[in-house]
Parts: sequence; structure tokens; C-alpha cells
Amino acid sequence: MLRKVSAMLSALVLVGLSSAQATRHFTFHYGFTVKSVPAGEKLRIWIPAAHSDNFQEVKILSATGDLPLKKTHQSANGNEMYYAESSKAKVPDLHFEVVYDVVRHERLTLNIYSPHLEAVKLSDKE
Repeated sequence: MLRKVSAMLSALVLVGLSSAQATRHFTFHYGFTVKSVPAGEKLRIWIPAAHSDNFQEVKILSATGDLPLKKTHQSANGNEMYYAESSKAKVPDLHFEVVYDVVRHERLTLNIYSPHLEAVKLSDKE
């Protein structure tokens, strides 16, 4: 009986901790300029696109540039990106910007003694 009560209390603590996780909500502007483009040269630009996962929700608000941007998907690794190209560059500097709406969720793990933040370790592929 004591084990059942202990397991139920542990489950309640887990539910309470998960609902108490902190979140941050912000708008992220990813902008850059490609400088000194040789006139008349072919130009290709790739811009990585952020994505949602277990710890963040990402919405793309806008993707703009001096060249038309096309959203594309790499089948090899599943990454999404924006792509722009020009057969003959007409201006020396090109400006691009992607605006994201992001909600980040704090990552907590349960330690027997107290909750703590855990460092995230990524593999080489990630």
C-alpha cells in the first residue's frame, strides 16, 4: 500500500513540475547581407530554416529578400531551408531576412532530491 501511495505522489509531483516549466516567447529576426556580388555572375543563396521540436515551437512570420525566396526540403537529412538564385546578379549587395515567432520551453529533469536543468548534448548528426 505504501508503494502505491508513494508512486501516486511521485506521479503528482511529475505532473506539477511539468506544468510549472518556464517558457519564453520572443520574435527572432535572422537577417544578413551578401556583399560584393560580382555583376552579371550566377548567384545561389541557401538560408537554414529553424524548426519546432520538443523544446520549442517555431512559426515563420516572414521570409523576404532582394531575390525571391523559395522554401525547400532536403530529402537526405530532412532539413528545411530557403533558396534564392539569380542567373545574373544586378546589384552588389543583397539583403535577406527571416522572422520567427518562437516559444521556448524550459527542460527539466526529475532528480530524487530536487529538479534541475539538464545540459543538452547533441550528436554529430544533430
